Amino acid sequence: MSLVPQPISTYYFLIKNFVDTISSHSFSSLSFLPSLCALIFPLSHQPNANPKHKTQNPPSIPRITKNNPQTTAFVTPHSSPIKSLFAAMPTYSTPSRNKFNTTSPEILHPIPSPKTPAMPSPYSLVDAAEAFVANIILKNGRNEVQIYHFSPRSSSSSSSDPIIDESQTKRFEKDHAIVCACWLNDKDVVVPLRKAPKRRASEVESSSNKTVAGNGTKSPPALLAVAFESGEVQVYSPFSDSAVATVQAPATVVSLTQSSNENCFWALTDARAMEFNAFDGTVKRTARLGKVDKDLHTIHYSPFKVKTTSHKSKSSESILAASAHLYLFDGTKSKKSFVAQYADADDDERAGSISHVLALESDDLAILVCREGSSTVALYDLEDPAQKPSTWDCKSRNISGLRSLTENLVAVFTDVGTEILTIKDDVLDSRVSTIRTNFKHIFFSDMISSDSHGVVGIWYDENEPRFERVSSDPSFEGDMKINIHYQAVADDHVEENAPEITFVADAEDEFEHDGASDKIATPTELYFFLRDLLTVNNVSRKKVLTLCSRNSEEVVIRETIRHFSQSEQCSTMVINLFQLVIREVSKDPTRKTPFALWLKWILLAHGGFISKQPEQEDNLRALKESLVQGMGMMPKLLALQGRLQLLKSQADLRSKTSLLNLDEDDEVDAFNAVDNDFGNDTTNNTTVFEDSVMYANGENDEFEGDNTINGTIVYENGEADEMDETTAMEEDEA
Repeated sequence: MSLVPQPISTYYFLIKNFVDTISSHSFSSLSFLPSLCALIFPLSHQPNANPKHKTQNPPSIPRITKNNPQTTAFVTPHSSPIKSLFAAMPTYSTPSRNKFNTTSPEILHPIPSPKTPAMPSPYSLVDAAEAFVANIILKNGRNEVQIYHFSPRSSSSSSSDPIIDESQTKRFEKDHAIVCACWLNDKDVVVPLRKAPKRRASEVESSSNKTVAGNGTKSPPALLAVAFESGEVQVYSPFSDSAVATVQAPATVVSLTQSSNENCFWALTDARAMEFNAFDGTVKRTARLGKVDKDLHTIHYSPFKVKTTSHKSKSSESILAASAHLYLFDGTKSKKSFVAQYADADDDERAGSISHVLALESDDLAILVCREGSSTVALYDLEDPAQKPSTWDCKSRNISGLRSLTENLVAVFTDVGTEILTIKDDVLDSRVSTIRTNFKHIFFSDMISSDSHGVVGIWYDENEPRFERVSSDPSFEGDMKINIHYQAVADDHVEENAPEITFVADAEDEFEHDGASDKIATPTELYFFLRDLLTVNNVSRKKVLTLCSRNSEEVVIRETIRHFSQSEQCSTMVINLFQLVIREVSKDPTRKTPFALWLKWILLAHGGFISKQPEQEDNLRALKESLVQGMGMMPKLLALQGRLQLLKSQADLRSKTSLLNLDEDDEVDAFNAVDNDFGNDTTNNTTVFEDSVMYANGENDEFEGDNTINGTIVYENGEADEMDETTAMEEDEA
């Protein structure tokens, strides 16, 4: 069989569908085949692989020019006009300061690229008014957006009442990949009151739903904007069963953030930040950012007013943009929008890109930032770009999120627990608590603090968010362990009606599989153990393979491999581990071992580097040959599986039929007993036959001896067939 690609997409999807089919039947050791396509097939065979090829914008999408600055993007309204839509919505008063500053939509990024940090899935976004939480799930070929409603609280509510009102949960399944999301009308967005001559009843009702704040303004309802890889941005309401509007951006959207204008958002596209109106699709403002840094991947709205040399501009729109550095732009200026670049911390030059940006609740001038692969959290003063930030070192390098709980408390979410830090005099002062769950591998991914529910932690059971009360108020003293209700599911889940096919490891393995003494709790600890084993002159094959075999959770393996890039000896560690793991997998790819997962994530994270090493050609060739042999055996195994399922179905049918016949016999016996009680003598002249049954193998039941009475066969239609004497004698002799 030739493996020459014609083109690669044909083979890729063929292998991917093949792997998806067999991986659910315990053939997980081949699950890394799609990631190996880049090594087996050259990239030059991919369509449009020529770097000179430029993708043209679709002709249906208008381009913005100097003569047409207010170009209208494509908008598809999915409902009645906005006023009638909001007329039936309850509204929530949004405070002038963001009390629950979501770790901004920039946390959720597109498919990982060299300049874009990889973000976890699923991920939650809480709106500023603590009324809703959006859950974004990224799955292969199927993505989902969920909006949960926090239960309203009253004076009669108790701590046992549910936190989430499940009856109002909205779920939206999408075929296209989700890039990022953000809440609109979330912070410091106000609409001034103004007199109108006369309005229709629907307009009056819609206006009355908006809460009037103390400063004479109204807070508009919350909306969720979700961007897809195609450049399409869909807008959802927590009270609607479908998208309320769709905006088509002129290029792929990398990051979203809210705007200071009602029902508007900023979208970061190809080196530009564009402000869209969610319902009419107009491009209100455009700021060019790419000339400063072409690697920008995150934008974040800030209510901080940009200060010029003469005065503080009242019309400024502060936008923080991040790559490996943090910048401040003025969104009101299409040209010369750059304001300042903030000084990096002392160790930021060796760290990765900025992954999280958080505006503090108590101070619009303070921004909390952390970086990918770094344990350092930095506190910036927006008014002084030249000042180095205040920093704090957390216990883990894997920081998954930030949250402002109170004026002086922030939560940092890591893979070893949630660290609660205090801020004093614009400095990260101390750690007051570390919050964990009663399961070592489950940690809180988000946390909010509200007057109605207290402190609520969010953790994930697979893709489903779970909500747990942490405390009644945000006063933390010492470490805490929160008991959650979680039922572990076996890793090797097999369908209920499918026959179980298992592969047993050889008994002659040099390394040990049993026992849990070497099982590591966190990816960080596992990384340090592997670093010590892989960077010595004489690498112990037995110790490394034993350690890998006892840590088979895919999440732990993925995060451990990601930590490799932080080491100065990354290349040595990757090559040594790859050589050990690939030999184990190449021996027999059909064996079910943890090494397949290790090889999968090594190739995903460092496949390009490995493919360029001449000394690894033999290993890659051996792996390719073993995979081809394993794939050749799969049709026979799948055919065998189908036969086993057929036999199991036949056995089930026979069992159900026999039980049905027993029930019918019991009914007949009961009927005959009633006839005897009434003195019915015709019972002896009546013969009851079993219903004719056709079994799965095509055979009928044979007649038993009791079905013939005095040489007479009685059929179901009541007719009798007399057997002649010759036939009866022949049967007696037989």
